[in-house]
Amino acid sequence: MYSYADRLRAVRLYIKLGKRVGLTIRQLGYPTKNALKHWHREYEQRLDLSAGYVRRPKYSLAQKESAVKHYRSTAAALRRRSRRWAIRRGHCFLRGSKNCIRRLAPALLADPGS
Repeated sequence: MYSYADRLRAVRLYIKLGKRVGLTIRQLGYPTKNALKHWHREYEQRLDLSAGYVRRPKYSLAQKESAVKHYRSTAAALRRRSRRWAIRRGHCFLRGSKNCIRRLAPALLADPGS
């Protein structure tokens, strides 16, 4: 992530050098070709660069809540299956994995009565 001043310096040099990407990158040692072009496009449109960058969330709040609800509803089924597959004794035969679910998610395998 480059600071506002670094990005502005790169764009101004890019314009000064006649929009020559390679020469600009060689002189500064940064950024990539695509980043420089993106910064220049933003600079032309807004006559300035944004002060920072805020990433759009990958998943919405509804998707996250749905995933948690699904996880909680399937945890009991996993506990039941683990008893049948002898995972509780430290053996794990799920897809040939050597790591036991006990080590990966011990809370899922805990007995509700204990």
